Amino acid sequence: VASRREGSARKSTLASLYFDEHASVAGSASLEDALGVLRGQAMKTEPRELAIRYGRDGDKIVADLGRVDGKAVVIDAAGWRVVDRSPILFERTELVGELPIPVEGGTVEELRGLLNVGDDEFNEVIGWIVAAMIPDVTHPILMLAGGQGTGKTCAATMIVGVFDASDAPTRTQPRDPENFFLSVSGSWSSVFDNVSAMPPWLSDAMCMAATGGSFAKRKLYTDRGLSIVGFRRLQVLTGIDVGALRGDFAERVVLVELDKIPKEGRRSETEIMARFKELRPRLLGAFLELLAKTMAALPSVK
Repeated sequence: VASRREGSARKSTLASLYFDEHASVAGSASLEDALGVLRGQAMKTEPRELAIRYGRDGDKIVADLGRVDGKAVVIDAAGWRVVDRSPILFERTELVGELPIPVEGGTVEELRGLLNVGDDEFNEVIGWIVAAMIPDVTHPILMLAGGQGTGKTCAATMIVGVFDASDAPTRTQPRDPENFFLSVSGSWSSVFDNVSAMPPWLSDAMCMAATGGSFAKRKLYTDRGLSIVGFRRLQVLTGIDVGALRGDFAERVVLVELDKIPKEGRRSETEIMARFKELRPRLLGAFLELLAKTMAALPSVK
């Protein structure tokens, strides 16, 4: 597993490795020299693609659980299994959190009791989650709409939390394209909460992130160096009324209307999230099983 580390973090990692090996502290100048050599050696090697959360290994899909011990899940048409070490390399950013180890015995219907949606909408949510675990396809944007008191934020957190984890599960509407691309590229999924309007630049940016694209910016402290970030990511929007949607954006949206929760049926967010946390390993296992069945059926689907 690879981590996105900059400057002092790389230096600290190298210093720790040196201490583990020699039981003494390396000098700062020696560490800088060693880092320079490592950077030079890296420039001579063949680049290897890094996946984020979900990646391909031939006809298999590999899911990074985000754990320190490196455990991962390998899924193919025959089913899924937890392995001690991923067969492919993953990138770990500050936005990649830890998923529970999945267990068997759960059903996707267990998520039904936590979401205030109709049967048709729930089927759309199931399809969206399964597609979210397939890394090399275009992913539609999930939009959760509803008035006040429909639990949009909680629903979005649970839907995404089935297959992804982050220390920042929901975020505010980005203020500019650079902020959007840097935020979205650092995690497999992004939930933008309480979006009130869709400016043209945000609509275009979300379309690009859904179908796959890249973003270029000038490297810090350079005149001509460029940093290019390419990605395809999952996106979720919540809002009461985001206004008129542009045609290209509307074509990429799965709209799910949340039902109004009656006063006598309301539960606290703490209670609902505690129940979700309890069910999470079972839900992940159930959706991994459904993903395996989907992979078995996909070759015959046109």
